[in-house]
Amino acid sequence: MIHLSISDSHLLCLQWSENNGNPILLSVSNKALPKPLNLVEQSENEIISVINAGLHLVREDISFEGQQVYVTIPDFFTNSVFVSSDEDMTENDTWDFALWSIKQRWPSDTKVEIFGRSFGENSNNLYAISISTTFTEPIKMAIQELGGEPIWMGTESSVFYGLNPTQGCTVFFINKTGYNYYQFSQSSFQSG
Repeated sequence: MIHLSISDSHLLCLQWSENNGNPILLSVSNKALPKPLNLVEQSENEIISVINAGLHLVREDISFEGQQVYVTIPDFFTNSVFVSSDEDMTENDTWDFALWSIKQRWPSDTKVEIFGRSFGENSNNLYAISISTTFTEPIKMAIQELGGEPIWMGTESSVFYGLNPTQGCTVFFINKTGYNYYQFSQSSFQSG
């Protein structure tokens, strides 16, 4: 199993196996991308070129052949909404409201993938993210070309939620210009 974390300027790749149900870290590779992704035009060919160059460097350390690959991307490559529904709304109504909210805030002609997360039966909250397929499809294609199987794609913040999903957690993620704040609980998600 491989976890590939894509940042604006680097690829961090971790290879894991299991022994008696316990994860064992086998390899770590951290490679700079030839060009920061925030400077790349939103063209599929250029994104493929930059990510492929980084993946070929990672491949020197870690083989993707036959591996399941879990991918995380920076939150700034996505648009997200957190919506609360009324008591009269069904889960489908809440999902439709989240989709409508994304389309209203970020109208776009480009094709997107939209993912959502509800917060249990006792919560009327839904968190949804929208990611351009111009970004996701090249990543999937590059992993497949290296013989890997892309299993899951999500944001950095969704990985933070996995730190303690039953209790929730608070994370301050330090970056060059300050920090991002993420607060997760069983019933909500806040960021800023």
